Amino acid sequence: MAENHPFTIKIEPHIEGSSRYRWSVYERGKLRDQSLTSYATIREAHADAIKVLQKLIAIHRIDKRSSTPSARAT
Repeated sequence: MAENHPFTIKIEPHIEGSSRYRWSVYERGKLRDQSLTSYATIREAHADAIKVLQKLIAIHRIDKRSSTPSARAT
C-alpha cells in the first residue's frame, strides 16, 4: 500500500558551478529543507536526502495519528 505524504526531493547541481550536488526537500511544493553540504555524486546526495525524507515522513505519520478523532478520544 502506498503511503501519502506531502514531501518530494530534488537533486540539483551546486550553485557554484562545480561538479557537486545538493538536495532539497519540498513540502506541498514549498521548500522545506536543503542540504548544508554538497556531495561529489548525485547518488551520495540522493542517499542523504532519503535519510532526511524518512525522518520527515515518520514525524508526519505521528502528527497525522495524533490529529485523528480516534486518537484524541482515548
